[in-house]
Amino acid sequence: MKNNKKTYYPSSIIMSAIYCAAVLIAFPQNIFAYTPSISSITSTANIPGILKEGDQIVFTLTPLDPAPNASISGFYNGNRLNWSTSNGGSTYQAGYSVLSTDSNQSTPLQIINVTLTDSNGNTSNSVSGYDIKETIAAHGATLTTATSVPSIVNTATPSYTFISDEAGTITYLGDCTGQTTSAIVGSNTITFKPLNNGIHNNCYLGVVDLAGNGSTYLSINPFTVQNVTSTTQNAAPNTTLSNETAAKPSGVLTFIHPLSLGSKGNDVTLLQKRLKADGFYSGPITQYFGPLTKVAVKKYQAHFKLTQLGSVGPGTRALLNQGK
Repeated sequence: MKNNKKTYYPSSIIMSAIYCAAVLIAFPQNIFAYTPSISSITSTANIPGILKEGDQIVFTLTPLDPAPNASISGFYNGNRLNWSTSNGGSTYQAGYSVLSTDSNQSTPLQIINVTLTDSNGNTSNSVSGYDIKETIAAHGATLTTATSVPSIVNTATPSYTFISDEAGTITYLGDCTGQTTSAIVGSNTITFKPLNNGIHNNCYLGVVDLAGNGSTYLSINPFTVQNVTSTTQNAAPNTTLSNETAAKPSGVLTFIHPLSLGSKGNDVTLLQKRLKADGFYSGPITQYFGPLTKVAVKKYQAHFKLTQLGSVGPGTRALLNQGK
């Protein structure tokens, strides 16, 4: 038998339902007006130390409530961070790797102004981290000449002044060895150990900072020592370098930066001189890593049974710095 009994609802419930429907129709943007919040941002750099090129920080962001499919906006040391989650939005992680082009940071740099935008487009307030205790030494010191050696000097111990933006240990290449081995931030004046009469055009210096990063070698201007009648037996001879000769440095960490086709600078010049001294390179000495230099590097790598990549990476640098 069919039940024809009707159900009646109180008018108050009916009116409430009508009101809610009207609000949703009139103000649909308020349906998802919930504002997400970030509970915390932590890092793996929470123990004092120094981060160098290639080192990494992993950041972990924890929302107050799980936020699947959210997007995170945040930068660190000038680099945009890419965040991802593996647990449905309970936490998000991002990695920062130190690049040689990044800025050095002498005090711990905190991550700041990070926001979370949920899948409905609602964005949290910005939040900063506070636990980073490591500094960043992304690259070696930058060196510039302040006062050159006069082109002709009448002393066996001329002086030279350079400016460094980092403190560290001074390393020397070529004829000129300084009596000073420590660099400070700012102006550094060094007096060379006794030199013999003649032209000295193969002098370089560099600075290895406290983190172990080496600068690009600074070329000291060519100069001539003359009218020196009494030098000590330890005086450095003039070993003028031409396109046909090159002195192999020893006992100095010479090659620090990766070098490949298209690289430029003093490091390339030193590499070419070294390869020429070892009989692998027969081209001109320049500051450009071109096809001839690449071929020479391959010959060097083949001689020492390395993969013949034609570029100077960690393995090749290690052999060069061992004097091989």
